[in-house]
Amino acid sequence: MVTKLTGNKNELHIIVKEYYSDGTEIVVEKIISISNNAEGTYAVGDYIVYVDTKGNDQIRECYIVE
Repeated sequence: MVTKLTGNKNELHIIVKEYYSDGTEIVVEKIISISNNAEGTYAVGDYIVYVDTKGNDQIRECYIVE
């Protein structure tokens, strides 16, 4: 999720959920301050997540980098 802040800054909220065969779930979250229409990779727990944003509050592409 991307939230528009004042000026040319936005707040990027990344959530990674891990599901296990025994039914348990682990949720890892991170909130990052980014520039408008930014793209980059971000460490979220044990994962590296690529995010490309557009239009101040939209995500063009988002995936876990392997």
